[in-house]
Amino acid sequence: MIKSVRQKNWQRRGFTLIELLVVIAIIAILAALTLPVLNRATSVAQRTQCTSNVRQINVALHMYADDHNDQITYYTNTEYYFYKDCILPYVTSATNHAVFDCPADMIPGGLCQNGDFDYTSYGFNCFLRTNNDYGMANRLFSTVRDTVKTDLNGEIIGGWGESWHASPIEVQRNNALGVGGFVDGHVDYVKVYWDGVSGVNDFPFFYEPPTGYNYKWTAN
Repeated sequence: MIKSVRQKNWQRRGFTLIELLVVIAIIAILAALTLPVLNRATSVAQRTQCTSNVRQINVALHMYADDHNDQITYYTNTEYYFYKDCILPYVTSATNHAVFDCPADMIPGGLCQNGDFDYTSYGFNCFLRTNNDYGMANRLFSTVRDTVKTDLNGEIIGGWGESWHASPIEVQRNNALGVGGFVDGHVDYVKVYWDGVSGVNDFPFFYEPPTGYNYKWTAN
């Protein structure tokens, strides 16, 4: 009988305050250790999806050029994002807009949610520069000499000198990292050169980077 009562009392005994505090502290430590790992995993997953998107768009641009005299014609000064209308039939389906949405797109509301950018996080290299260069617009793909380094498409924010994939996010700086696709068809995570001068006229897509960078805008 005495043994039975002791068993019941043991079963009814709850955690003491100290025990609860110890458990809470252990959970907090585990959470602190786990959160950075989860954040890194999320970041890698986003960049992997972004790379896949850029690759699909790159293939679609090549397919479009194959059917249109080996080029993409320059028809508007906003073609660097309205190219999307040309290549929609060449992606998985004509309604597959998800491929134009970078999962790390941190612009408020998302460029892919913004009609001013034709609902895409990604741009096509055809911006009119001060030397009358239009990038890949009106340029025969077959005449590009340095296909490995010549940019074809990529994250619009990369042309601004900002990044969605590396801290600090959405801060213009030299060597911001972005996903870009190239004329030879490969996709890479590259550093973008910024000259340190603020203002739209000094966005990186207006000028070539110095030696040592793995991209260029002009197709010569």
